[in-house]
Amino acid sequence: MVMSKKCGCDTAGSTSLMPLSEAVQQLLFEARCLVEAEVCPLHKASGRVLAQDYIARYAVPPTDNSAMDGYALSFDDLTVSRAMRVSQRIQAGSLAQPLEKGTCCRIFTGAPIPFGADTVIMQEHVEPLNDDVVYLIGSMAKGDHIRLAGEDLKPGDKILSKGVRLGPAECGVLASQGIDKVSVFRPLKVAVLATGDELIQPGQPWSQGKLFNSNRYTLMAGIESLGMQVIDMGVVKDEALATQAILQKASEIADVIITTGGVSVGEADFVRDCVAQSGHLTLWGVAIKPGKPFAFGDVHGVPFLGLPGNPVASLVTFDVLALPYLRQCQGMKYKPLTEYKIRAGFSRSKTLARQEFLRVSLVNRDDQTVAILPGSQGSGVLSTASEADGYLVIPPLTPIQKGDVYAYLPYSGFRW
Repeated sequence: MVMSKKCGCDTAGSTSLMPLSEAVQQLLFEARCLVEAEVCPLHKASGRVLAQDYIARYAVPPTDNSAMDGYALSFDDLTVSRAMRVSQRIQAGSLAQPLEKGTCCRIFTGAPIPFGADTVIMQEHVEPLNDDVVYLIGSMAKGDHIRLAGEDLKPGDKILSKGVRLGPAECGVLASQGIDKVSVFRPLKVAVLATGDELIQPGQPWSQGKLFNSNRYTLMAGIESLGMQVIDMGVVKDEALATQAILQKASEIADVIITTGGVSVGEADFVRDCVAQSGHLTLWGVAIKPGKPFAFGDVHGVPFLGLPGNPVASLVTFDVLALPYLRQCQGMKYKPLTEYKIRAGFSRSKTLARQEFLRVSLVNRDDQTVAILPGSQGSGVLSTASEADGYLVIPPLTPIQKGDVYAYLPYSGFRW
């Protein structure tokens, strides 16, 4: 790994920090697919990542078929009469006989269009005259309500590409080609480690000076939502030898290591130094708030992502830095975040030298969608993250003016 240059873009007197865009570029440059392909039954493949391209073998639909319940006919026969004899009845899955000239046929959604017919009129526009004669009362155009063979897929079409994560629609498309097994990448193994003498686990009795370990659960939920396998390394005390030992163990069983806490510059922050001693630390410090003390490198050759200990800083760095890297390691195709432009529903004169990610909720005011602050923006206040809809991104040294437009990143953009 190559050490990247940094630029001085934080407040005066602080360590120079790397702009977010450069940090993401470096992470993507360093990222490699770390997992092998395996075969998975299609009914268990939702959330998995394709390890090869898939090409259509069959036309979908295989034949011209009716888009609704009604009557199929030759449009040219309407010039003779709108009263027609019903010569046959065709259901989905049955074989149609050629249409007798001057007649129509009763047809149902998905049923094949008989030879000689080119139009379907919906049943609501037909009036029965007797058991086998109907009168066509509605207007229509030639070709109405017919789904043409191959209008969805034709043989040879690429239906899905390597690196696509399978969801309901993708699984359905594969099934439409008769595919029941798919080649997918095995789940990435991600070791998660929290650090701090103050941390206790949910379910344990609380005592003065202790904090329940929320970061562990935030990160595990985020990783599992990507279809990856979490290896829970628990909590390590703020001790150098203990930190070194647990990092060594994680490097032996995981594809990627993620820690939370211990990467700042305090006397009890040992993770950063331990990583440098047992591998390489190629990036430290990103010009964002919250989330400045982000680290990247490797431990005995295994990629390492060090997230801050403050809960919101940990969440933000996971979203904007760790996620794109992990997806590449899992074999997913890179997909840039989609930014939306949203007006601020508040003002703030204070400016920061770092790019800021504010947790905001979207509300309707005066027939406009605006972003508001659901509560405190402190890096330890996780409750506002759960109440928010996404991040309002504020450029460095930029005051916020009510009514001005800023970039907005919805949470949904991170959770695909």
